[in-house]
Amino acid sequence: MNKVHNPLISKSVSADADGMWPQYESHEGALTALRRGLPFVNYMLFSNTPYWQSLTNLQSLFDWYHINPVFYATVMIKAREYANMRIKVVNRRTGVEEPEFTRKTIPAKLYALFNKPNVLQSRWEFFMQRKIFEEVAGNSFTYGNFALGFKGSINTIESLWNVWPAYMKFKLAGKYFEATQINDVISEWKFEIGNYKKTWEPHEIMHKNKPNTNVVDGLIFGRSPACSLIRPLSNIDMAYESRNVMMRNRGMRVMITSDKSDASGNIPLGADEESAVQENMKKYGMLEGQSQFFFSPSPLRATAIDQDVAKLGLFEEIATDAMMVANAYGVPEVLLKLYIKGATFENQEASVRRLYQGTLIPEAEDDMNAMNNFLSLDQTDWMIVPDFSHVAALQESEEKKAQTEERRKKVAMEEVKNNLMTPDEYRELFGYGKMPETDDKDESEQSDTEANNESENGEEGKEK
Repeated sequence: MNKVHNPLISKSVSADADGMWPQYESHEGALTALRRGLPFVNYMLFSNTPYWQSLTNLQSLFDWYHINPVFYATVMIKAREYANMRIKVVNRRTGVEEPEFTRKTIPAKLYALFNKPNVLQSRWEFFMQRKIFEEVAGNSFTYGNFALGFKGSINTIESLWNVWPAYMKFKLAGKYFEATQINDVISEWKFEIGNYKKTWEPHEIMHKNKPNTNVVDGLIFGRSPACSLIRPLSNIDMAYESRNVMMRNRGMRVMITSDKSDASGNIPLGADEESAVQENMKKYGMLEGQSQFFFSPSPLRATAIDQDVAKLGLFEEIATDAMMVANAYGVPEVLLKLYIKGATFENQEASVRRLYQGTLIPEAEDDMNAMNNFLSLDQTDWMIVPDFSHVAALQESEEKKAQTEERRKKVAMEEVKNNLMTPDEYRELFGYGKMPETDDKDESEQSDTEANNESENGEEGKEK
């Protein structure tokens, strides 16, 4: 084992023979021992001490995601709605959207790339998978299959692939605060699963991650929100297991006791009487051939055993913990309601709008900004922006926004006419950019036109 120095902390960490850092540092105190492949744990073995799910690496997060229904549902709500995103190609100089069926080279290639990112996935599948990776593991990796020997750009891209984060590693280049490009921080990415290995140059991988607030965890990988939700998610596991055990075994339904008594008190059933009662009870029940009426030669008292699961508070425990998980992921808790009571169409629709406007749209804008840089679109006149305007829950909101924008433009245009605002200020205010530069001929024609207008205005003034 080699040692790789972390430039931000004094200690060195173990690396494999290739000098690669481990794909994920264990979080001290929280990520201790991995438990995989066990959907349930026998909590009675812990002698009334708290039990919290243990995690050691990114794969353990995915294992948990697949068996914890609240974890799965929360992530899927975000991923499913995020995958509704469409891509718009916009001229960064004018702010004008380019139509999808354009003949312009770069916009046409961008639309084709995101409609079919690779040979196996559609846009919807690609964005959903990418979002699941980032929400579960706190990290997502997108491999850009660029033409061999060329740097990454829209002109050389052939396809986009999501890479499983649990099997990604990296090799540090040695710089951090002094870095001016990604190659100064990372010299190589490596994907390894079983006997399969593949390495990539830094510019071939777009890495998106949740914030990393503890430098001891490493310099590159983000920290999954689930790492801070171990306690509520563990409680959900236990609540579901308790409900399952009760529904499967159910326990005692009725307690049969003697109803005989004398001056000294109750008289218990004798051994022969007890055996006779148990044997006779086999003839009674709800099955075919059984009687629904029970007759006994001995006086008996039947006491029903309360098996109301609701009284144990398991539903409330799951609902409370689910609310904490939903809030941590930016999902309105109404969308994760585990019972029908209190849910209406109006608050469901309002919550969907909250999800988009407060969580998904800002995240999508940040993602597309990163994608613009990854494809070197900042060196062109084009950029990609996310579009959710087609989502039904946002239609009313988009309509109101358009009306407000139209009113703002009218007011601003009046200010331009009254010389309270310049045309360039107007264009900048509404994201159109500066006026395109014109050649000498256009300027000459414009000057002639202005001169003619001034002449005509002068003549009209004289006539008046």
